[in-house]
Amino acid sequence: PTASETRQIKTPRAAMFMSGGMDSLAALRLNRLHYPRNHPGYVKDGFFLHGFDIGGVVERGMKYPVFDRAVDAISKITHDAKLSLIPVYTNIRHLCDERVLWLDSFFGAVLAAIAHSFASSIDLVFIGSSYDIPNLHPCGSHPLLDPEYSSLDLRIRHRDYQLSRIEKIKIVSQWDVAFQNFRVCLANVPDRLNCGNCEKCVRTMTELTALGLLHKTQAFVEDEITPAHIAQFDITIRVRPPFYRPLIPLLREQGRDDLARAIEKQLKGVI
Repeated sequence: PTASETRQIKTPRAAMFMSGGMDSLAALRLNRLHYPRNHPGYVKDGFFLHGFDIGGVVERGMKYPVFDRAVDAISKITHDAKLSLIPVYTNIRHLCDERVLWLDSFFGAVLAAIAHSFASSIDLVFIGSSYDIPNLHPCGSHPLLDPEYSSLDLRIRHRDYQLSRIEKIKIVSQWDVAFQNFRVCLANVPDRLNCGNCEKCVRTMTELTALGLLHKTQAFVEDEITPAHIAQFDITIRVRPPFYRPLIPLLREQGRDDLARAIEKQLKGVI
């Protein structure tokens, strides 16, 4: 008999990658809403990674206390969801941290490699989407790429790319423990979960303002966003415009013409 004929059949077990951000939290929430506990796609394990945005850039240090604080916050969420949280430590980004290579080609393969290291206990892993269908572009994690890293023992699936960022935030906002403990910050400052000043924080705070939700979360110390916050960043580079452009009419509905104008000023002439 061949190896494939004699291999032991595993008990189905699904996992997913958890960052504590909107993409992974929306994916987990939808999994809990749509899958019964005995379904093979019901996620039982969540991988939280040290060596990506936390501890991934050598010059910024390993930041273990920042990681531990993030684990504490995300543990509140996974406990509520009855998900086993598994911290994973990797130094693979230290081997090659050329930014464009990492973002456009490399990080999805690293996620797959980590998933395969658990292939003896899981047979399915989900990766939350970063972009929705209209805004897909060449990226290290992509719905057409991630499944190609699958094997006989492990299926890898890129999920929720039909949902916009705003739709994901709405989903997370209806799950209070997640909405109070999400982590979107890439600055990884020592004294708070989300710095409130990096582009990712400012973007998320603007999105929450556009939905009238910023004052309802404790994940940010600040509950106010100003045009000056937006003006300090170039929102026309890489793939930022699709995140900001849909906010313009929503901000006007909230009476925040000042923020809408700040976005329009930068995006004028950008396709």
